[in-house]
Amino acid sequence: MKRLPLFFLMASILAIIVFHTGMSFLISCTFILLVFLLIRNKVYRVVFFLSSLFFILVFFRINILSNKTTTLDINKTPQTYSGKIISFPIYDEDKVQFMLQLSGEYDEVVQVFNYENTHDFSYGDLIECKAEVRRPSPKRNPGGFDYNQYLRGKNIYVLMYTLDHTISFTGRSLTPFENMATRFRQDMFEHIQNNFSLVEGDFINGLLLGERSIDDEIEEEFNVLGVSHILSVSGLHVGYVYLFVSVICNALRLNKKLQFLIVSLLLYFYCFMVGFNDPVMRASFMFLFSLFAQTINKKYDSLNVLCLLASIYIVNNPYVIYNVGFQLSYSAVLSIGIIYPYLNNKFRMKEKLIEYIKSLLILTLSVQIGTLPITLYHFNSLPLLSIIANLIIVPLSGFIIIGYLFIFIIYSVFHVTIPLFLLPIQESIQFIFCFSAKLSDLPFAAIKLSLMPLSLVVFYYILIFYLLGYFYHYKDKNRKLLTCAIGVNIVALLLAYIYPKPMIITFLDVGQGDSALIECPSGFTMLIDGGGSINYPVGDEVLAKVLLWKNIREIDVVVATHSHSDHALGLMEIMDDIKIQHLIINPLEEEDYNDLLSLARTYGISINQSEHTTIKVEDELHIECIYPNALHQYIDANNSSVVLKMAYQNQVFLFMGDLESNGEKILLEEGHDLKSDFIKIGHHGSSTSTSKELIERVSPTYAIISVGENNHFNHPSKETINLLEEKNIEVLRTDLHGAIEVKIHGNRTSIRTYID
Repeated sequence: MKRLPLFFLMASILAIIVFHTGMSFLISCTFILLVFLLIRNKVYRVVFFLSSLFFILVFFRINILSNKTTTLDINKTPQTYSGKIISFPIYDEDKVQFMLQLSGEYDEVVQVFNYENTHDFSYGDLIECKAEVRRPSPKRNPGGFDYNQYLRGKNIYVLMYTLDHTISFTGRSLTPFENMATRFRQDMFEHIQNNFSLVEGDFINGLLLGERSIDDEIEEEFNVLGVSHILSVSGLHVGYVYLFVSVICNALRLNKKLQFLIVSLLLYFYCFMVGFNDPVMRASFMFLFSLFAQTINKKYDSLNVLCLLASIYIVNNPYVIYNVGFQLSYSAVLSIGIIYPYLNNKFRMKEKLIEYIKSLLILTLSVQIGTLPITLYHFNSLPLLSIIANLIIVPLSGFIIIGYLFIFIIYSVFHVTIPLFLLPIQESIQFIFCFSAKLSDLPFAAIKLSLMPLSLVVFYYILIFYLLGYFYHYKDKNRKLLTCAIGVNIVALLLAYIYPKPMIITFLDVGQGDSALIECPSGFTMLIDGGGSINYPVGDEVLAKVLLWKNIREIDVVVATHSHSDHALGLMEIMDDIKIQHLIINPLEEEDYNDLLSLARTYGISINQSEHTTIKVEDELHIECIYPNALHQYIDANNSSVVLKMAYQNQVFLFMGDLESNGEKILLEEGHDLKSDFIKIGHHGSSTSTSKELIERVSPTYAIISVGENNHFNHPSKETINLLEEKNIEVLRTDLHGAIEVKIHGNRTSIRTYID
């Protein structure tokens, strides 16, 4: 019974896994009952029974929330809404965002975006405005971010985009406490602005208030070094605030009960100032439980408290488990509670300073060990110099937090700021910037890695707990169970590598553009176009993440069907990260490819023209560039698009690029065998492409349209959609379905769309 909260947490996680794998609840309950009947020990029976109740509770809770939806009408016509701002607005260069508690007929919290950015919004403002309501984007590509799932963890189901000229302020609604806290926060913000440079001020705002407005270059350096956590207010920051308050309480010689009361109020005050984010709440509760245990002279068990808090959060809203902050926060504290004491006690130093440095090193190492799979899953990066960076930057950040709080309290009481006191803080910030810049420039500062397979994650944690002695492997029964578990994971890992891989063709969702990734079982990879936009780095934000997710570090062949940016720009953006062997372009517009070709030559990529190009991989995969050749007359870039036909086993794919009616006529006249099972429709389904004659010649079962959501070209056209439906062709669109993945495994062909 000692570790009951741990079993609650494990049952909660298992319930979420069972729900999302689609396993029957009835089968799960039957299995639970059978296990319960097999358990003979009374204590184990009680633990299992209580954990099973937790499992059922979480399962039903996530089932209810998964079906919950907005009460608002999702349409493109702006409606009038009113409500109260219940979060501190976050200002960016071109937008401001905040949470709005709607009033009137709606009782719902929405995430609001305002792109005009001409108003001064504050917590507690009552506003009225016209706005469009949209659903948050789900995961649209492999390795992509599921914004819908993230917001569900905050009980938010829609996004609201306001029309700036329609916003009016109707009042302000704040409790006395909220009014005091918001004024204190605003005073601190203004004091920072008045006494520090812009970059220094942004850094302190990030440290104390969680305002992520720091320079992009500095943030990237912190990411490389694995210290970006200092800019997200979390347990570390709460610890320093708690330390600051505790020192003052001890200096005033307050008794424990009064200390507990003061610390509780001040931590609640701080939680409000940073928006009650989960890591801050978790850390605050843990400190308060610890202080309460000291007050009543009881033993404090950090592992039990941590698991209990996590379980309560999951029961309240199971979707919080998908939040990266939740995952990293709890796994980091778990690592500190389990791994750190073991490693720290293994090595003891006589010198106090060396012992302190050693403890900091082991603390950082413990957190890295415990959070490694989560870090790789979300960031695909392993910061090799993280221990050194954290050893220097974290203590300095603590000094800055405590030092500035001291300065600001003096200012609040006496309305005076002593410049001499500001100097050490300013110098510390500049040192952090300089140190992080130098360290992150080192070639071995960080390495890019792909996520771990689930079986390897399980094996990784089993090995860690085995080395820490948590499985009591000196007992025969436990040793046999452990050997069995390790054996199952090794077999699973071997099967993952030995079992024949499928052929995978993924039509990526790159917005208003084209991109298709081909992965052959032999390891051959091919990328047809890479999307691209002048307003959004498709290469970095979509292609690079897809390739890392799929553990692709090298692409054998890249085809740029034509020179338009919505096909070629994304390819240019990934050339510095991904090794490319061959680049294929069409032979009719070489001059228009200048930027792409110049970059390809810089990276030593072989450049080939598509004319008469045939790619054969093993006996089963055959790819042929059937259009255009050098004898064709140049019409325009779209009608110069490379058209590829790919045959794999019994499935044939036709990739039409942006070919329009003029190019289609030439293609049809040349008499190619165009019969295919899948066709990637030309030019995003516009009315200028995809003639009836072409569709009849190809006679596909499926038509893929790569097109941007709500694009201003109104692609795809009604004529194209009507034609495809007339011919009973199943239409799959990236704007509606996200990435479209076709898997060919033996004689079986399956289609998966990412949004569905």
